Amino acid sequence: MRDCALCAHVSPYLCCVITDMHAAEVRIIIAVSFTDTGKSIIHFAEPLQHSHYSGLETHGARSIEMRSQVGLLTRNIVIKGEGQGEEQTYHAWNAQTSSASATALCGNGICEVGENSLTCGDCVGPAYEFGASILVGRYEEEDASGRRQFAGNMQLDNVEMRYFGQNNLRAGLELVNLREKGANVSVTNIAMNRGYFRAIDIQNSDGAKIDGNLMFRSHLPALRVTGTGNVITNNLATVGIFWNSHRGAIQVRACALVSSGLFCLY
Repeated sequence: MRDCALCAHVSPYLCCVITDMHAAEVRIIIAVSFTDTGKSIIHFAEPLQHSHYSGLETHGARSIEMRSQVGLLTRNIVIKGEGQGEEQTYHAWNAQTSSASATALCGNGICEVGENSLTCGDCVGPAYEFGASILVGRYEEEDASGRRQFAGNMQLDNVEMRYFGQNNLRAGLELVNLREKGANVSVTNIAMNRGYFRAIDIQNSDGAKIDGNLMFRSHLPALRVTGTGNVITNNLATVGIFWNSHRGAIQVRACALVSSGLFCLY
């Protein structure tokens, strides 16, 4: 057994896709060993809770190799959004605690029972789902020399986008109106790690290369394409969430007017 080569730089997280009714699982890789035949064995910090099937299924005269897909979620280079409440449980992010003093006091740095983010700055309120986003687009301008066109280009490889997308606003990666200049965009081996909207959105752009990417916890559809000639190959999307159904999305904040004022649920 030898230590995982990635561990010196980053805690490598591996995502195992479901093969039954249970959820996908994410585990930290701590070491890699090899069998006598050269096959690798990945060792996790904690065991998997569920079975992830791999085998040959035969139905009549046809045989199909079935297996759970896996993907590496972490990279050494990280483009990271705010991710409010992600580094702790959502309950801890919004927790209200009893004050050590005899009376509650707004301004003491404690979000106390009965206080909320509308009435007191001690409370952070809902975790807004506003993560990182990359936009590659095209535009035109006209000056004394005539009309000129400008189009972005991008080659992105082996990068992690952590806490990506902005709820109901923008995907983690957007290609917009590039048309034929979409051929100047290559997105390969990217880990889209936990998002708040779609992972990749290609709008009116042609010829882009999207290959070998992992999209984990994305709004559905994780990948949307409008355009021609785009090469979409070897991508894996798992753990999809429906719009307006995830944690502290501001659209789902419920408020009601009561006798004592405006009451909101967070």
